Amino acid sequence: MQPAQDTCHCIEVKNLMVQFGDTPVLENISFRIEEGDYVGIIGANGSGKTTLLRAILGLQEPTSGEVLIMGKSPHQSGELKQIGYVPQKASRAGWDFPATVAEVVLSGRTPRAGFFHRLTKQDREAAESAMQQAEIFELRNHLVGELSGGQRQRVFIARALAAGPCTLILDEPTANVDEASEHAFYDFLRKLNADGITIILVTHDIDVATQEASTIICINRELVCHLPASEFIAKHHLEAIYGKQAKHIMHRHQHND
Repeated sequence: MQPAQDTCHCIEVKNLMVQFGDTPVLENISFRIEEGDYVGIIGANGSGKTTLLRAILGLQEPTSGEVLIMGKSPHQSGELKQIGYVPQKASRAGWDFPATVAEVVLSGRTPRAGFFHRLTKQDREAAESAMQQAEIFELRNHLVGELSGGQRQRVFIARALAAGPCTLILDEPTANVDEASEHAFYDFLRKLNADGITIILVTHDIDVATQEASTIICINRELVCHLPASEFIAKHHLEAIYGKQAKHIMHRHQHND
């Protein structure tokens, strides 16, 4: 009889430690993210969120421990194609590069096709499908610099989706986005998650994380907790991040399921 194989998790972080010089930034971080989950990663400024994100993306070598994507190292050929990444400043104002929405989204095919690969009909169809999915197809001929912050954010999500990832990581995605656009944006993320895409939302906004995500991963150099979002506030984990004086005030309206 063959021995049972380990379950292949979407992302697995095992005993991760990152140290800069003599200063530990992350210590003994371990968690698993399953396919189809919607995870909010939260923590105070300086808690190690950015370093954790860089480690998952293969941009930061661990001092010890490891990160696995679908059971393999991020550096193994093709594994990072499983992840679409939207950086924190994607929606910033002053995006002056003279590129259209369609051109930016089509550039998302490069990680899958290769830098020297001639873009094909399949690539263009994938980009068009991603623009449809992000509800920006009618903007395809507009210059990205002419768009609002919320529209630009969707362009960069469409760019990530064009590569066909199974996981989408977003770092502070609604910076420079007005409140009305923010609510529409999170409605959009819920639809993507309902379609089977794993969402990892890195944010300092506890309200957003607890209202939008189904699972919370909270770090403060170490792993504070990894639990359902509904349990986070009830278990008083805020004190472990911000101290005993921390209070939580819900100010965003609840979305309708």
